[in-house]
Amino acid sequence: MNVVGIMNGTSIDGVDFVLCSASDKSFRFRASSSVKFPPLLRKRLVQAAENKMSIGDLAILHNDLGSFYAKTLQAIKTKKKWKFHLVGMHGQTVFHDSGRASLQIGEPSYVQQKLNVPVVSDFRSADIAAGGEGAPLACIFHRHLKELFQLNHIAFHNLGGISNLTYFYSAKEISFDTGPANLLMDLYCQKYLKKAFDRNGQVASKGLQDAKLIQQMMRHPYFKKKAPKTCGREEFGESFFKKYERSLKALGHANALATLSHFTAFSIAKAYKDLLPKLPDEILFSGGGAKNQYLLDAVAYYLPEVEISTTKEISWEPQHIEAAAFAYLAYACYQGKAVDSRNFTGAKNKVVLGKITK
Repeated sequence: MNVVGIMNGTSIDGVDFVLCSASDKSFRFRASSSVKFPPLLRKRLVQAAENKMSIGDLAILHNDLGSFYAKTLQAIKTKKKWKFHLVGMHGQTVFHDSGRASLQIGEPSYVQQKLNVPVVSDFRSADIAAGGEGAPLACIFHRHLKELFQLNHIAFHNLGGISNLTYFYSAKEISFDTGPANLLMDLYCQKYLKKAFDRNGQVASKGLQDAKLIQQMMRHPYFKKKAPKTCGREEFGESFFKKYERSLKALGHANALATLSHFTAFSIAKAYKDLLPKLPDEILFSGGGAKNQYLLDAVAYYLPEVEISTTKEISWEPQHIEAAAFAYLAYACYQGKAVDSRNFTGAKNKVVLGKITK
């Protein structure tokens, strides 16, 4: 069975479509395509994520996003000759309260009707109902990769808008969000540099971090919580940014982005040192932040004992991992297979993740 995974994350910059082949014995990458959100659609999605939208407008956006997914995937299918039998659609997270509720919008019926294939969506609700945090879920795919490549003493680490790790050491499995990844850096770039992000940390690399400001930001209560735990824009979005915006602006662009980069890197390193039983031998980074060498070098600075690399080491492009994870979960759901997220999210039992529209 060929499965498409559709993923857009906390940064709300665009959508990744990844085509994979799946069977009971294997799961392989086939092709990928990425698109940026049209400016107006992105603006509305950011408003929704910031809780600045009425229920009526949110309902309309839910349908418009589903329609956008459908039209975009149809165009990719036509242009690139993709053949697939199932779609796994994560949707855009607009609200997440760990262990209580998580809302991803994007109506799957549009994709199902336009592409005439079953669509699996709403992956997080079942985990929450089973007593879990509802996130992160890509860790289930990380476990598959760990077993496939016979890895141990390793961590997979996604750098999207939010930063999350999946840790494997002997029989030990742990997964949780460490805090922000690209989100704060991107917010600064979009507001003051009029560009989506700091490509490869080019601006940040010309600056110096403000250690005092980093320590102030590290006082956020999230960093004192034990794992499993999750976070999002609610903790490290616009309200957090505004709290420190004046101080960041006073530093100048290069120093501000260097400070935000080192804040992200320091919070990641602190999570590894404080919340894991032992440091892994290697961390394989994925997500958009894995392309930011300045950020990876900063992590390496704070974790000198650990080898820092990306999922390219196991022949998976960093940008493909998250979308492939939801293609993987969609296939499991379609097969009626309960997955084990107990060590990752704190769920009380195995559960089938996702709902099928067909």
